Amino acid sequence: MNRLLPLLLLTCLTVPFPGCKKEGPDKTVKLYSMVGTVTVTVDRADKPAAVGDVLGPGDRITTGTDSIADILFGTAGIIRVQPDTTVSISSLMDPGTGDTQLDMPAGKMNVTLAKLTKGSFRVKTATAVAAVRGTSFRITADEKVMRLDVVAGSVQVNPVKDNVIVPEIEKTVETNQTVKIDEAAVKKAVEEKKEIEVKELKPEEAKQIREEVKDIKPEMLEKINASAREEIKEKIIAPDDSAEREKEKEEKERKEKERSLKLLQEKKLRQQMMQKKAEPIQQKNENKPAETKGDGSKNLPPSVNTL
Repeated sequence: MNRLLPLLLLTCLTVPFPGCKKEGPDKTVKLYSMVGTVTVTVDRADKPAAVGDVLGPGDRITTGTDSIADILFGTAGIIRVQPDTTVSISSLMDPGTGDTQLDMPAGKMNVTLAKLTKGSFRVKTATAVAAVRGTSFRITADEKVMRLDVVAGSVQVNPVKDNVIVPEIEKTVETNQTVKIDEAAVKKAVEEKKEIEVKELKPEEAKQIREEVKDIKPEMLEKINASAREEIKEKIIAPDDSAEREKEKEEKERKEKERSLKLLQEKKLRQQMMQKKAEPIQQKNENKPAETKGDGSKNLPPSVNTL
């Protein structure tokens, strides 16, 4: 038996049968759940989508009106394709670079990804491309404009002109920020070298984004890694709006300052009232006749005191 053990270990190292195979991270992109009418295009042939469909490079998914598709991006995150959206997989976890690119000519997607160990995740639209390695964001687009809303993390944005990405022009969009890039903004950035404008995401807008994904199935969350799962639970699904919290904090600080100021004013008022009460007593003491000295003699003329 002892002689067989080294041979068995050697066999496990050299022959990839099931008992010895070491599983790597799941790189499968799979349709996990859907609502309404969802179509998948594979090898240029359209077919009704089915839960469990595995998507690869060149495939396309399209959602109809009032339809939603939830996609597992391996174990790294979740993509929610919103109604009336078309998404094509241009590249998928490229063996060399690790890059993934989704093309979305029109529609809306919500994406939450854990930090990728290799490569980047890009969403390309008609006017801009958004690239991330791990973040949560919503992207909306049509043929003339793209809007990006970042809920957590940061996203690098490059303009797209004539369907070509302009790599030398880049803008970073941080947590609770938004950017809108239309054809006019692309022209200003590329031809006039003007900076792409980034704005703060309004609290009500951040709340709306969370409303769009709050019904993601709990069992779907269990399919992704711990980092992505916590990202979704804590920052996306949970009512954890940092902008609202900041506003509440500022309001609390303002009320605390008002309270401190009021207490200070009341203290000064009490001191003034005590001072006014003390003034008549002080004046009375000043007008009072001099008292007898300690030895029993009164304030008599010097000549009398010396007798």
